[in-house]
Amino acid sequence: METEQSTQRNEELYLTKKAWWKRPFPWIAVVIVLAGGGTYAVVRQHTKKTAAPLYQIRYIQARTGTVAQTVSISGTLEPINQATVSASGTLQSVSVKVGQKVKEGQVIAHMDTSSLDLQLELAKAQLASADAKLAQANETTTTTVKGKTQTTQPNPNVVAEDQASVDQANAKVVSIENQIAACTVKSPIAGTVMTVANPASTSTVTISTTSSGSGSSGAKGGNSSSKSIASITDLSSSDFEVQANVAQADVSKIHPGQRADISMSSIHGPRLVGTVESLQLIPHTSSGVTTYPVIVKVNKPAGSGVTMLPGANVSVVIVEKQARNVVTVPTAALVQRRGQVGVYEKTTGSSSANGRTTSGSASGTQTSKGGTRGHSSNSQFAAPANLQFHPVTVGLYGGNTVQIKNGLQAGQQVALVLPSSSQSSSTGSSAGRRGFGLGGGFARFAGGGLGGGRRFAGGGTRGSRGGGKAGGGKSGGGNG
Repeated sequence: METEQSTQRNEELYLTKKAWWKRPFPWIAVVIVLAGGGTYAVVRQHTKKTAAPLYQIRYIQARTGTVAQTVSISGTLEPINQATVSASGTLQSVSVKVGQKVKEGQVIAHMDTSSLDLQLELAKAQLASADAKLAQANETTTTTVKGKTQTTQPNPNVVAEDQASVDQANAKVVSIENQIAACTVKSPIAGTVMTVANPASTSTVTISTTSSGSGSSGAKGGNSSSKSIASITDLSSSDFEVQANVAQADVSKIHPGQRADISMSSIHGPRLVGTVESLQLIPHTSSGVTTYPVIVKVNKPAGSGVTMLPGANVSVVIVEKQARNVVTVPTAALVQRRGQVGVYEKTTGSSSANGRTTSGSASGTQTSKGGTRGHSSNSQFAAPANLQFHPVTVGLYGGNTVQIKNGLQAGQQVALVLPSSSQSSSTGSSAGRRGFGLGGGFARFAGGGLGGGRRFAGGGTRGSRGGGKAGGGKSGGGNG
């Protein structure tokens, strides 16, 4: 028993004093380090072989053209010659249907006149009574007393009073007759019926009439509110307008008389031209956004075959300012250097055909500390070796183009320095690999620097000089 215990104790002592190279754990660590280094070398070599250019250069010519500042709005096309027919009372019948063409003055509906007919009979009876009383007042009476004949002349005061009663009763009759005539509803214009009321679903409204003076009144409790019977539009006319709304921020840019380019909703639809007719300062607020109504008069189409439909959606581009026959370049060609706005030109001795696209690598290129908003992405790069900065005086900005007042002439070549599309994708890939310590990229570019370190979290201070300045390194992770 003691011998077995002694043997086991000797074996434990032997393992404790075993040399380090005979232990398994150091060799496992060595294998891990070698595998990591090999992986890094392969990925690094592949990155160098597939590195894409950071920018592309495209040469274009300054041109003579038109630059316009515009305001874009949307609205609906509406005919100018249209009418909504309304009347008071109970709709009895409709004589037209939707889509039917009608003439001016044509009967389109009838209102119920039963109440007015009763009022007219009463008014006529009052008129007859007043006429009889007036006739009696105008009579000359002759009486004979004791053989003497006496003639009594009409009393002027009584005659005048009775005449006033007759006039009042007659006016009442005329008023009721006019109301009855209005119950035969006629179209005020020639056109096409767009909407028409249904007599079965129209609420009943009793027509009320009143009389002045001491005459009797009409129906009590009557309501004179109007109901829409039909809407008629002249579709044969080319007189249309656009009813639109402009945002509060653009109100100061809209003025009557400005040119407006109008396009239908379809991509290949006809193009129309119009003029701003009015800007109504009647605010309309919806979801916290305030807009104001704008009316654009549409000019008659020059060509045939243009169909303008009421309610059609259109897009309107209103020209705020415009410069014609001026030197223009794409807005993307502008760049700012040391507070000056300019463009890139080819240096003397370099040659490239107009429109040719070249690419540049990262060597000798860095992100500019200058640049302002509104200028092109040219501001993100220092001038490559074959380009030079040329200051210009900028005039009117027109979206994709800009006016050059001084510094360029039509025909001169300028360079567009744009980021490479492949560079954008590689930057995204670098960001994706950053968790494994391989930030990638060149110095001073976003996502650059070599990450690494024990924490594998965005690269460390020592391993990511470029990344620490532009989106990685120090601000993004732990120490390497």
